[in-house]
Amino acid sequence: MSDFYLIYQPKVRDYKITSLEALLRPKDSDLSIMQYLSLKADTKLLDLQVLAKCVEDMDLYQLTIPVSVNIHPSSLSDETFVSTAIEMINGRQINIEVIEYQEFQVTQEMVLNLESLKENGIKVSIDDFGTNLMSEELALRMKVDEVKFDKALIEGIETDRSKLAVLSCIYRKIAKLCTPNIVFEGVENVLQLEAINEFATSPTIQGYYFYKPMHLSEVGRVLSLTK
Repeated sequence: MSDFYLIYQPKVRDYKITSLEALLRPKDSDLSIMQYLSLKADTKLLDLQVLAKCVEDMDLYQLTIPVSVNIHPSSLSDETFVSTAIEMINGRQINIEVIEYQEFQVTQEMVLNLESLKENGIKVSIDDFGTNLMSEELALRMKVDEVKFDKALIEGIETDRSKLAVLSCIYRKIAKLCTPNIVFEGVENVLQLEAINEFATSPTIQGYYFYKPMHLSEVGRVLSLTK
């Protein structure tokens, strides 16, 4: 019996849901997500369990929209893990999102393994972009499919023009260097959305302004209403 469950947060472009992110939550409500993760010594095993749960959910609800699963960098440096992940995904629209629990090194093994994922039709996303040098290095060393700007870059842009200018500069730099889909995380109000629209055309948005994370059955209901 698993001690966690998954909820799903939509990503929105032009007011339509384009994909989802699977988010782990501990069943023990007394534990925060960081406390739960700190208790897990084997991150590779946990990542495989999360991936298996996502596969189970997608098959159960016959979901065809792309879903990204958060994977720890150390797992992606392991060739056996990546081979197993490719077998588990088996053509489903499940993508890999590289996250950070702590500082990590971008290794040649990681880059090669991510290229292997892409060769098997699995898209690669970089999370927390703009908050650390490692995610920037990884995004620039390989042609990733998606870069997610961290919530810390978004907070305050509706009132702080200098912060908005910094965000715009980072956006243009990444769009020019590696041309991925760029997701703005943590958008919580219309003023932030309007600020982003000043420099980004048809941006992909993830945040409470559009949707909070929800159970997959609720996602299905929302998708049916927005067709």
